[in-house]
Amino acid sequence: MTAGPPRKLNFVKRGLVFRPEGQRAWMVSHAACPVALPLGRDRLRIYFGTRDRRNYGHVAFVEIDPRTPAKILALSDEPAFAPGALGHFDENGVYPGTIMQVGDNLRMYYMGRLNYEGSRYGMAIGVAESTDGGLVFRRLSPAPIFDRNPESPWMVSTPCVMRAGRQWRMWHLGGTGWNDASTKSYYRLKSARSKDGLSWQPEPGDTVPLLTGETNLASPTVLQTGGGWRMWFCTYARTGYRLGYAWSADGDAWTRDDTASGVAPGPDGFDSREMAYPHALEHDGRTYLLYSGNGFGRDGFGLAVAEEAA
Repeated sequence: MTAGPPRKLNFVKRGLVFRPEGQRAWMVSHAACPVALPLGRDRLRIYFGTRDRRNYGHVAFVEIDPRTPAKILALSDEPAFAPGALGHFDENGVYPGTIMQVGDNLRMYYMGRLNYEGSRYGMAIGVAESTDGGLVFRRLSPAPIFDRNPESPWMVSTPCVMRAGRQWRMWHLGGTGWNDASTKSYYRLKSARSKDGLSWQPEPGDTVPLLTGETNLASPTVLQTGGGWRMWFCTYARTGYRLGYAWSADGDAWTRDDTASGVAPGPDGFDSREMAYPHALEHDGRTYLLYSGNGFGRDGFGLAVAEEAA
């Protein structure tokens, strides 16, 4: 007998959490790819990618109480993680992916950006660790741990990493190419597996399908619960980024159902035109969803909390 979908969640938006506007010299604009690290029942540290005056991405963080998310309790004075060395895969920017406890340290799977000629660029996935509780991260290697491959010949990015028994699993963006005439990019959702969390093997095929009119899927975030597996991601069509949703009984075969995402752009404000880069987490008995707003996070990031649908 095939298991049915997990119980539907409806999200109640708690509004804008933070918008970079020059609060630090290296924090000029954008809050992309927010990722939460619980510090206790009443405190979340949220990492995000912010841009300096060169448009290079740095990893920053704010700390909030999820019950009063608009009140910022702390803001990083210095980047938790900065761009890489000249010519390296992350020279032009770094953005956070999954942050998790591994032994005594925190590990961050991150995406690094290297700009090419014109508007084209490439990204790959690296890994860094923190020995001070997440205030500063340092690279385990100057090279990526997961890079372009036959499944993703242009780039790999936006990793969601999870331990599953003796294996490690990763869902990620896989870049498939560009349109030469319009410099339009194309990417899909892919997956990979690992025995140690450092050496990864790509899996064939797409995790979830593109729908008619779509060109890009990105930023999968996966929760495994007693009722099944849930995945939120962002999808791009002509109207900009929206949040999509899929579910699975086993984490392998996914059924797409965007009507069950539980959240949509607002009528006005920071998320009225776009919602992108979701990050889902379960904390203190509740399910939260972080996401970036208009302009790839130019207008900041927000928080929503789930209530079960009837």
